[in-house]
Amino acid sequence: MVHTRKNRRIGWIVGILAVTVLAVVKIMAPAQAGDVSAWSIAATEGTVKIHSSSDGAILPELGAVIPPGTRIATGEDGQVELVRGGDSMTVMPNTHMTIPAERNRGAASIVESLGSILFRMESRESRDFQVRTPYLAAAVKGTVFTVTADGLGARVLVEEGSVLVTANRSGQSAMIYAGHGGSVAYGSDSVILDGGVDTGSSSSLGDRDTRGGAAKSGGGMDD
Repeated sequence: MVHTRKNRRIGWIVGILAVTVLAVVKIMAPAQAGDVSAWSIAATEGTVKIHSSSDGAILPELGAVIPPGTRIATGEDGQVELVRGGDSMTVMPNTHMTIPAERNRGAASIVESLGSILFRMESRESRDFQVRTPYLAAAVKGTVFTVTADGLGARVLVEEGSVLVTANRSGQSAMIYAGHGGSVAYGSDSVILDGGVDTGSSSSLGDRDTRGGAAKSGGGMDD
């Protein structure tokens, strides 16, 4: 009888411990998964406003985690650097950007509506990362490049590696290599490469290299 009560008590205690451990694991797992994909602040100065769809206003402090679904706006004197693993992006003054809550066709992305952002992306073959503006999208595996957008259009300048730039209206794309740039103007269907080459106006461009870009007339962005 005594042994039976003791066994029941032990079983009851073990049951409580098991439930407690499961609850802790359940709580910690989403947070850890989120930390892997979340950006955080490495440096900041001037006026920087950050608003999360889930957490509301976030103070621009060193180490602050910036979750998906967050909007960032910098003032004339504002600048913020975000890091995630081996990746970083420096949001320049007078820039508006969003880290979407959901991926775009399976790819992680940044939406840049205004201003300029310098990206330093670690090279990984399995990576799918895009920067989307109102006029073009830039897809990368790993590179250093800057995206600038305003009311007249958007431009990509590549410092290292290569970036696939696609015009939003037509889906026409061009590969931009280190030391060169490409742009899409407001209302345009074409990616204009350095030197004024219009990749949408000449079928003779085909897939050949031209002043820093290999154009694909009528092609879309790789998924």
